[in-house]
Amino acid sequence: MRQIFKTHPWVPPKELPETQELFRKYGVPGSIRPGHLLKGKGEPSKLYLITRGAAAYYVADRYKSHPSVLSLLIPGCSACDLSVITGDRVNVTTRAIGPCEVLIMQPHVLTDLMKNNSEFAAKEAAHVTRKQECSLEAMVANFTLEPAERLRRFLKVLLINYEVPISDTVWNRIPLDLTNEQYGAVVFQSAESSPTGSARISYIRAAATSTLKPNCLRISTTGGPISPGLPFLLP
Repeated sequence: MRQIFKTHPWVPPKELPETQELFRKYGVPGSIRPGHLLKGKGEPSKLYLITRGAAAYYVADRYKSHPSVLSLLIPGCSACDLSVITGDRVNVTTRAIGPCEVLIMQPHVLTDLMKNNSEFAAKEAAHVTRKQECSLEAMVANFTLEPAERLRRFLKVLLINYEVPISDTVWNRIPLDLTNEQYGAVVFQSAESSPTGSARISYIRAAATSTLKPNCLRISTTGGPISPGLPFLLP
C-alpha cells in the first residue's frame, strides 16, 4: 500500500500515548455536528483529538466543484498540531464527517511540554513528520493508481487502522460509514465513477477464490452476511 514511506496513505497514525494523555488531562469534551467546522483555513491554531466519529482535512480544488480530502482523521488522531508546532497558519479546512466527538486543548499545553521535555519534543517531531508522509503517500497514490486500486487500498487502510481483520470467510462491516461522495473526495474520483454506482459500500471481505489475486477484496452495498447486495471485486 505504500510507495515511498513506511506510513500508510490517507489515514495518519494515531497520536503518541503521551499526547493522548495530555488531551485526557487538559482537554475539554466537545461535539461537532456533521459537516461543521473544527477549524477554517488560515484560522488561529486550535488542538483537537478525535474520540468518536471522524473528521477530515479538506483542500480547495479549483478544477472541481467540491474540495478534496488531504487526510482522514479517525479516533486517536489529532487535528491542527502542525500549525501549533510551527506557529504558521495552514490553508486547509478541518470538518467533521458525520457526528464527531472531540477533546479540545489549548495549544500551549503541547508546546510547553515540548519546550520542557526534549525527549518528548523529538518523538513529537518525528510523529508529525510521519503524518506529513501519510499525506504525501495519499497524493502519490491518487496521482499514480487506477481508481479501483485506490479504493481497494483505502478500504484496507481503514481496516488496518481500525484493527479489523480481513477474512475470506465472513463479511466485515466497514468501520467508517462514508457516502460515495466522501469516498470520492478521498481517492480523487467522482461519485458517478464509483464501481458500485450510487449504492453505498457497507461490507467487505477478502476474495475467497484461488483464481484471484490474494489481495483482492469483495465489497457489498447492503446487508453483508444476510443479503450481500451488490458484491463487487476490487482487483
